[in-house]
This record gives sequence, C-alpha cells and structure tokens, in this order.
Amino acid sequence: MFRILKSIKNHSLNKLNFITRKRFFSKNFEKIESYYLNPNFYKNRKHGLSAIMRIKNDENWIFYAIVSILEHVDEIIVVLQNCTDNTEEIVRGIKSDKIKIYYYPFDSFPSSENHINYLKNSVFNRAYYYNFALSLSSYSYAWKWDGDHAAFEDRVKEIREIVDTNQYDIIHYKGYDIYGEDLKFLCKEEFCANEPSIFKVNKKTFYFSSKIYEEFSYPLNIGLKKLKIYNYEKPLFIHFKYAKGNENVGRGWTKKWKEETHFTELVSQKSKGKPYTDVYPKVVNDYYFKNKIV
Repeated sequence: MFRILKSIKNHSLNKLNFITRKRFFSKNFEKIESYYLNPNFYKNRKHGLSAIMRIKNDENWIFYAIVSILEHVDEIIVVLQNCTDNTEEIVRGIKSDKIKIYYYPFDSFPSSENHINYLKNSVFNRAYYYNFALSLSSYSYAWKWDGDHAAFEDRVKEIREIVDTNQYDIIHYKGYDIYGEDLKFLCKEEFCANEPSIFKVNKKTFYFSSKIYEEFSYPLNIGLKKLKIYNYEKPLFIHFKYAKGNENVGRGWTKKWKEETHFTELVSQKSKGKPYTDVYPKVVNDYYFKNKIV
C-alpha cells in the first residue's frame, strides 16, 4: 500500500491540485482516516502555549531545542517522521509530562522550485504534516519550533509574558544563524527568516503549500477585527543548521537543489561570516561546551 502511495511523488499532480491557494485540508488524498485532521482544530482551546515540533533525525540538537524552552511552555508536541537515529531516545530521556510524542510515517515532498505543483492535500505534503502537528496541540497559542534551535532562556521568559497578556495574535521574532561546529561565527547573512512562528490559533492559522516550501497562512484580520502583531526585537534563538558545515545543507530539499537558483543563493548567504559576540543559551553553555573541544 505504501509503495502505491509513495508512487504519487513521481508524477505531475497539477490536475489534482486545488485552485484555492490557502486552504486547510482536514482529509488527505490517500484516504488514510487515521491521519485525517480535526476541522475544528482551533476551537475550545485553554489559554497557554503549545510548542509544535516536526522532527526527523535531529539527534545533534534536539536536546538543546527542547530543554531551552521547556520551562516556559505548557506542552511540547513532538511529531517524529521516520527517524533512524537516536532522536526519539534523546527526547524520551528528557523527563517531563509536558512532552507528548506522536508518529508521522510519511516522508515529505522535498522543498523545490517545483513544490507548488505537489498535491496539496497529500499526507506527503509538508504543510499537511505541519497541520497534523498543529491539530494535536491544545493551547490557545501555538509555537512552531524546530529541532535545530536553542532559545535564550531569559528571552523565552519574556515571550511567555507577552503571550500571557493575551493581547496579541501574532508574535514575530528572529534568530541567529550560527556557522561552524565551535559556534564561534555567524553566517554571512546572520539572521534566519523572520516568520510568524508564535500565533493565537484561529480558523485561519494553518500551513499551506507554496512555491518552494510550506508557508504559514498569515491573516491580517478575522472578520472586521484587525489582528494585533508584536515584534520582539532581540534575537530569540540560535539556529544550528549550518553549524555542521555542509552536513545539514540540502536536508529536506530536492536532490537537484544545486541546479536551482533559490537554494544555491541561500547556501552562498550562509557561508562563514563575522564572529559571534552575543551570549549563548544556558543549555548550550552547560551541556554543549562542556562536552566539546572548542
């Protein structure tokens, strides 16, 4: 069955795609009912903050990603996608009833300049995967958090205080892209993309398939109500994607990414830049540097 399902990844699906660009799909094309999503995912949520993590083979950094935010969130939804390394063992080793582990057994379509042509309501679409994780969360605010991030713990505390005012619908922040395993340098383009990763969940907050990647549906208003946005000025985290040199470059991208302008330009921007001069997250000081020769 899975061989048949995966075969759709090798064909053009333009005719099967929906005209609507931004749409939440609660049912998947493959009709796998155990992975249908709750269409009322946004209803009856208690106040709080849910971190949602889409994870595949993140054993290098997953400990730092979780521990750095654990104190200031109400739950962490970890959705494992066919991990073949020690990621699950590391997550289970972090003893907290806030951590809830789920499994997603479908590999995702790769990021590509052809991404817009992939079937939008497929279980293989990464937007559908993100929405699966979002639908498992239970608090009023959701936080898209990656397995190769580590947050500055004091700044996460400030973010949580902003969440708890319950005044804002979207909280913007940025993070540092770190270059090299010793974590001593920034990338040439030093900041990650600033996306609305923390948001108050409503019927218009979900992920959809876009030109190259999945994107977040960014509502500016709900009905006649204009949404309030908070811009957090200090960098909130460090991003380790480029900390292992070229090891992680290309992960999740099309195998032919070197032939696509978007990716080659991105990699050139993420080469070695100026020295890193900010503080490090406490968990990085306490565990990473003590166990590495730097």
